[in-house]
Amino acid sequence: MNGSGIIAVDLSFPDTVQFFAGRPSKKTDLPSTPLSFPTVTYPRRQKLRGKLRIVMSQAIKLNQVEVRFNGHTELAWRDPLKSEHSFLAERMNERKTLRKSKSTLLEEATLPAGVTELGFEITIPGHLCPTFKSKFLDITYMITAKIVPAGAKLCKKPIRVEKEIWLQKTLLPHDIATLAGYRVPSLTMSGASRRGDTIMRYEFHVPKWICLDNGTLDFDGTFTLSSPSSGITGIAKVEVDMIEQHFYHYDMTKNNKEDHLAETPIVFGDRLTKRHLFISHNEPSTYLFPPLDTNIAFSFPINNKKHSRTDSSSTPCRIKSVPFAPTRFTLPDDDILPTSCSWVLDNAQYYSPATIISKGDLSYSLDSPFLEIRHFIRLVIHPLTNDTTSTIQPICIGLPIHVTRKLTPPQASNDELPTYSSITRDVERLPDYVTTMMDTTPASYNTDDEAALSPIPQEVSDEVDISDLYNAQRSRQSTHSSEYSNSTASSSNGKQNQHERILIQERRLEDFWIIP
Repeated sequence: MNGSGIIAVDLSFPDTVQFFAGRPSKKTDLPSTPLSFPTVTYPRRQKLRGKLRIVMSQAIKLNQVEVRFNGHTELAWRDPLKSEHSFLAERMNERKTLRKSKSTLLEEATLPAGVTELGFEITIPGHLCPTFKSKFLDITYMITAKIVPAGAKLCKKPIRVEKEIWLQKTLLPHDIATLAGYRVPSLTMSGASRRGDTIMRYEFHVPKWICLDNGTLDFDGTFTLSSPSSGITGIAKVEVDMIEQHFYHYDMTKNNKEDHLAETPIVFGDRLTKRHLFISHNEPSTYLFPPLDTNIAFSFPINNKKHSRTDSSSTPCRIKSVPFAPTRFTLPDDDILPTSCSWVLDNAQYYSPATIISKGDLSYSLDSPFLEIRHFIRLVIHPLTNDTTSTIQPICIGLPIHVTRKLTPPQASNDELPTYSSITRDVERLPDYVTTMMDTTPASYNTDDEAALSPIPQEVSDEVDISDLYNAQRSRQSTHSSEYSNSTASSSNGKQNQHERILIQERRLEDFWIIP
């Protein structure tokens, strides 16, 4: 290899690193809102252990041998409605480093001919974004080995070998990930809509998150009419499906509360924010003439495998662009608001960047510097009236929910006997050389003790507050910034939010929830 006497270099380590959701306690950080991603993971950090194998034809003197861990995200968005060769197509290009660390294995050492194995250990924190790859965004983590021969000349350049590692994260707590029949904590979401003199109230019990591998989303709800004799006598049908929302944006670190919206990362303007809506290939579940004042069980299939395209060369679904909706504020009447909810104006339905809508497979919810993926259960309620000449606009609402992956913790077999390689460290094979660790990221990432990794159970309530949803982006932006901090909501505020409800506001069909 490069005429230096090195025949081959290989990296050996686990291909994936898993992080589970931790259980917050008084000594740990609580999530800022019930629907925000938890900042506490289990474990807080992972120790990635591997081997660097070097095969040499002769004894070689090396100046340095090091292993690096690099993580970065790259945004390369372009307008899919324009031609690939169009110079006028809008583009967004940005790159950000998420993590940089290195471990020095050897310095000024001579390795003998043959096979030499060097052990290494790299710390991977749990706050990093999971690995993600799509058409417009990549989140990638690489392990790179660098070997610098002594007296490096043109024929002895540094040798580099790299291998990708996948970071996987889930909202499942570690202690219940392997249990069958676990019931996800649910949230109570309620709201009201007015049609003429009739007020329709609705209340739903929705799980906080759903695993995409489960295949079916189940929740229940109740509808109530305040004055059914005024024109609307009931509900003709209810259509249920799921929407996936992608927000592409530049990495911003503003902390102004007025700039944050409920579902938009920040008011960047239509030029700096791009939104994609993906509608599932599954047909909406339709419920005809559901009874009022009765708890109704709803269900919708979310498994992508059941609805994969039979022909990969088939014509893609039509993509439609929704024009920018100017900001306008209209406060609802106080008499239709639920008394048990704290009202917060949902600016997202009045402000909307240009949107591209298409059908596609569902993905996992994601928080990253350049992309946010959110999911909503869309319900289109068609009121029933005795007057056949009048047309009543359907009521469209969206229930936020997280979609996560299902991970199984690796289980070590207790029947196997320990081997020599399992009780010795490769670094001890060369006692004359010192292994040092250097981390180029801020020290605030690794301030927690290993003893804090064990989760502590906490009581979960079904009723929470949505008033902090408009501050969720602030905590997310601070997590993505280079100056990472652990300042989140206090435990006293978290307990106070457990006794309130989430308020759901009606959507506009022609703006956010339009169907192509």
